[in-house]
Amino acid sequence: MVGAQYQPITGERDLVTVSGARPPASYDLATLVKLQVNANGEAEWVVLGGSAPRREVIPWRGER
Repeated sequence: MVGAQYQPITGERDLVTVSGARPPASYDLATLVKLQVNANGEAEWVVLGGSAPRREVIPWRGER
């Protein structure tokens, strides 16, 4: 969210892929992705594990 607007900052085709006859009963998303404040005080998203773990600062609009 940027102010009162939803602003996409990145795109992911597959965050998780599950193969099987049925979907899993539940999935702990905290093991896949999180939002946090980094050491510089900036909000960032983090993709944990998988084939491409990474993080990026969420852009800020307006005055701080």
